[in-house]
Order: sequence, then C-alpha cells, then structure tokens
Amino acid sequence: MRGQKQAAAALLAAGASVQARDEHQRSPLHEAVLGSHDDVAAALIAAGAELDAKDAQGHTPLGMSVAKGDAAIVALLLAAGAEAPKGLPALGSETEIQAARERLESAREELKRLRGSKE
Repeated sequence: MRGQKQAAAALLAAGASVQARDEHQRSPLHEAVLGSHDDVAAALIAAGAELDAKDAQGHTPLGMSVAKGDAAIVALLLAAGAEAPKGLPALGSETEIQAARERLESAREELKRLRGSKE
C-alpha cells in the first residue's frame, strides 16, 4: 500500500485530475474506497476530490465505504465534510473523526510540499 500512496502523491503533485472518471463514472476517490486505500483516499481528498461524486449506479464514496465497513475511510470522508445519506445511523466517533481531520491536514501539507518541490 505504501507504493500506491507514493504513486498517487507523485501524480497529484504533477497535476493529475482528481475529478477524472472511468467507464463506470467512478472517480479516483471511488477507486481508492473500493481498494480500501485510506492513505490514497486522504491524498485525493486533500487535493480536492469531489466527496459526494456519484458513479453510474449512484454510489458515493461514503456510501461505498459504509457498505464495505471501512471505518478509516468513513471517518476521513466525514471529517472532510461528505454528506451522509439520509437514514443512516450516526457514523464515526468524535475521536475517529478528529484523528481523520489530522490525517487530512497531514496529507494537505505533504501535497503542498510535493507541489512546491516541482516548481
């Protein structure tokens, strides 16, 4: 997983689009959720990925992470401001969400550092 985070960070620093879509209308954030790559998800969120993007079937990254039971990505998305679907129970403890906020801030700082070194 470490190599995926580094590859994602390098692509983002080089200007890769976080809003790109594949043939299923999935964004890079959807794909990070599907692969349970929380570090990659954090980097994409820090780079401005659309939190509530819907794929061709109407699935959002948050809905997918809830369905997978991926607490780390659920906390990241909630900390970043993703809209929880109506009818879902309360998601994520305040401690988990605060830890996710700190991870997002760290990812933002790393992205700034990487982008600065390319200029």
